[in-house]
Amino acid sequence: MIVGNPYSFAVQFDIVKDWSDTTFKNGIFRYIISGNFFPRDVFNATLGTEMLDLEDLSCIKGEIGDSGLFNLPTNAIYEELSNRVFPDDQDKDNDFTHLVSTQSLNDEGYYFFLLNGNSHARLIGSVSRGAGIFEFSLEKGLFESVIKQVIKEMHLLWYPIQTPNKEK
Repeated sequence: MIVGNPYSFAVQFDIVKDWSDTTFKNGIFRYIISGNFFPRDVFNATLGTEMLDLEDLSCIKGEIGDSGLFNLPTNAIYEELSNRVFPDDQDKDNDFTHLVSTQSLNDEGYYFFLLNGNSHARLIGSVSRGAGIFEFSLEKGLFESVIKQVIKEMHLLWYPIQTPNKEK
């Protein structure tokens, strides 16, 4: 299933029955941004974990703003937000406010950060844990709107609405 517009921002998630059992629903999970798949290659994602990760994103819980970084160059933003998420100082708390990738995307080397400006958003990502940094401009609120819809669709897969049987 693809939720959103793949030419701007969308999420693909599909259960692969051969990878799943009665305990876990495994399948494909990836972002589609400006017609590009992230990741490009298929990998096995635990979709229940993806759903929990999406529900826990700071941008779903409220406005995240730009932390004063919006007008900086892409590489500078990526470096600053990476340092906030993974600080060198072990005594510093991790700041996940702008991180919008799920654990499986992170495990595959894809990190995504979202900054919201006044009129649009900057979605900054990397391939290979920072080796290739890129940016996409999105309509403000689009990322959050798509993710909220993905969460609804995933809930329907896990917890389908039961209709009572009416006896005749």
